[in-house]
Amino acid sequence: MYGELKNQLRADLIKPRILKPQTERHLYTAFESAEQDFQDFLNSLAGSFEDYEIEIIFGPLFTPSLEEQAGYSEALVSYQPDPSDVKLLTVELSREALICPIVLSEKDQPTLPLHEVMIERYLRLLALEDAPETETASRIRNSLSEDLWRIALAIARDRTWCGNERQAWLADFVERRSKKRVWRFEELTLLGDLTTGNRALNGKTLIPAAHSAVRSARTSVANVSAGRHYLSSDVAEHHSYRGSGQVNQTLLKQKQLELDLLVGLAEDLQELVGSEA
Repeated sequence: MYGELKNQLRADLIKPRILKPQTERHLYTAFESAEQDFQDFLNSLAGSFEDYEIEIIFGPLFTPSLEEQAGYSEALVSYQPDPSDVKLLTVELSREALICPIVLSEKDQPTLPLHEVMIERYLRLLALEDAPETETASRIRNSLSEDLWRIALAIARDRTWCGNERQAWLADFVERRSKKRVWRFEELTLLGDLTTGNRALNGKTLIPAAHSAVRSARTSVANVSAGRHYLSSDVAEHHSYRGSGQVNQTLLKQKQLELDLLVGLAEDLQELVGSEA
């Protein structure tokens, strides 16, 4: 299991990564060596920069997306590495002198030597050691659709759910609610928002949080429905009141969906955990 996880990490780390144009321009402006020969600049990072500087510059490239995190969910159902395993993975992968193609705005593709700080960041943000226990993960997996359970198990590794008890609560709620209605991705993220900062996962804390979120969502829908308005009459006059009163239908649809999902989530929390002290 350790070896398979290591192989998956290696394959992901060496995938081509796109450097944002603004970052590329900043490097050309700030460092003469980058403008002269970008490949030489990348090769000299270890000797020219401190680890924290390398992480500031290239950290966004090694910040795994939720989809990337979800890619590890299946492996982590049956194998949960501990912190010492993750540290060893970082050390061993760093010794392999891996390189990663970097895609630039002009379609050049230099290669970036992967320093330990990049690998350590990527593994740290994957939170592999915070994977739910096998029984908990299996309950979540069996309660959700094929395209959602991997995402849910990635979300379960987030610090909001970190800890066996919180993850077990999540599995229980997901399982019970799945018998009432089909889960959506947005509902999992909204549930995470409701539980952030709520140490106790019970009706006493979650239901007021859900009702507060619903009120805020209703206000957002009302504000968007009212259309665009200028906060300053001077600014409005300068723009000849252009767009005043115009409703952003795309944003309105998004806000209305969020409200509808929150209302359903609040109702289900009331029914399923309302009696929990």
